[in-house]
Amino acid sequence: RLYLYVLAETTDLLPEQLAMSYWFVPPWPVAGADGPDPTPPRCINLPYSQQEHQRTAQDLDRLTDRLTSLLATAQDFPQVDEALGHCLRCPFAVRCQRSSDRYATLTTLELPPIEAIAEVPL
Repeated sequence: RLYLYVLAETTDLLPEQLAMSYWFVPPWPVAGADGPDPTPPRCINLPYSQQEHQRTAQDLDRLTDRLTSLLATAQDFPQVDEALGHCLRCPFAVRCQRSSDRYATLTTLELPPIEAIAEVPL
């Protein structure tokens, strides 16, 4: 939503001329599997509109006004209720002082070498 808004604001393109396409490519084949994964990539296209653009502008204005107010009055930023369980998965838990030891250790994602990843025909 924000990408399309910024694109409409910074180019001569009209919101109706914009869309966001998300491609979902199946993961690389499991070790020992015979042949490439037969599942083809899928695409989801999200169109944009003047109505969506105006709604995003209003939401951004509301949020920036709220942040400006919080900063001007030196109030703490609002936080979600910990009982909702969002903090367990939130990458910002450390910044909110809601982390425990389990957040202190960052896990590394191990990816195969780029040469081992098959090209996906579109």
